[in-house]
Amino acid sequence: ENALMTSISRKGENSYYYAHAPRNMDNVENAIAIGGEGVITGGMPRLIHSNSAVSLELKVHNIRNYSWADEDDQLTIYITLDD
Repeated sequence: ENALMTSISRKGENSYYYAHAPRNMDNVENAIAIGGEGVITGGMPRLIHSNSAVSLELKVHNIRNYSWADEDDQLTIYITLDD
């Protein structure tokens, strides 16, 4: 017997490892299916909430002009972007 089973034997349902105990699933009639509102049981994704479509526009700017200052423990980079 290993530590997991020893803990389950001593503490039963109160064992930290109880959920990891080997189960005999030869008979699926004993299986418990939990469902209902607010319970996710797998399957296809279901839309919960939707906002209006948001369009993201990526703007790329090539940096041609910049300056920098090195002061003690700090480095500052100055960049000017033209619109």
